[in-house]
Amino acid sequence: MEPDNVFDWDVDDWRVNSFVTAIHKAKNTFKVGDIVRLKSGTAPMKVTKIYQGTKIVCEYVSSRKQLGAREASDFVAYEYTSPAKEFNQTVEKEEKQMTAKLYKTVEKGRYGEYKANDGNKLLLLMQDTGSYEAFLPEEIKRVMAFTFDVMFNGQGKVYSYLGTEGEVSAGDLLLSDDMSFARVVAVGTESETATKRFKGTKLVGTRLA
Repeated sequence: MEPDNVFDWDVDDWRVNSFVTAIHKAKNTFKVGDIVRLKSGTAPMKVTKIYQGTKIVCEYVSSRKQLGAREASDFVAYEYTSPAKEFNQTVEKEEKQMTAKLYKTVEKGRYGEYKANDGNKLLLLMQDTGSYEAFLPEEIKRVMAFTFDVMFNGQGKVYSYLGTEGEVSAGDLLLSDDMSFARVVAVGTESETATKRFKGTKLVGTRLA
């Protein structure tokens, strides 16, 4: 015969597990300079800021594109398959993707097509003059469509969609045409994997206490 308190033990176990999970989520084990990746991704990122104790701000190692504040529990330490090898492969991959890409100068808004690296500068074929000019990475910005990232049902893989700047914000709740809920986790991501727009509705309402 089963003991009368078997259900109570199950409830207690659930409470303990929930408590431990909450503590684990709240605890930030990373520090500025650490190399991490999203649990749902593979790209290495560097921690640039600790936010509100439990959140971190990161930038992609190869492109320096910043990712907004996310819970530290969304990340794991990045592990290289061999010293420097995987990082170099990531950089080489992105450098290849830069070929024939359009860039815009930060200062004057001039456009140019990437052609090659010249030391620590990028060589562009400028549209307004038809001549080559070299720029530091911080002096130019890649011309890309506006994209945003969503996570369905609050967990799992992050998906990127094309969009219009200002139509969504991080934290917005969306409902797809097939009745799946999704939350916007990042905007302005400049993702190259985004190929289509999100088909659905942005839910607007009043938050209840």
